[in-house]
Amino acid sequence: MSVKVLDKAVTRERLRRRYKEAFREALKRRGYDKDGKLLDGPLKSPNAKPLFGTFEVHVHGGLGFHLKFPVLVQQAGLVIDAVQRECQKNAGRNFNSSYGYDNDIWTQAIMRRGA
Repeated sequence: MSVKVLDKAVTRERLRRRYKEAFREALKRRGYDKDGKLLDGPLKSPNAKPLFGTFEVHVHGGLGFHLKFPVLVQQAGLVIDAVQRECQKNAGRNFNSSYGYDNDIWTQAIMRRGA
């Protein structure tokens, strides 16, 4: 997404890895594995509920490339907290019908995949 600012593929890949690791660290701190499944053991949070759904992160303009890693983890944690609140709020509801996506082919494909 940052092609105009970060013209070298190796630089964009480095940014992608930074975000990926930041999200993995934020998930781990909240008692989840890298895919959002609950961890067993001492890292399991008492408030942790399984996460569901899919989200994508689009980075424009190289945003986050020069941030310190703990700040990036903190920002990823804010996103995970928001997803966690939505999952708790919508637990037990049919995801497609609750958001009006019944006829959306893309959403149906994601839900069949089990994401």
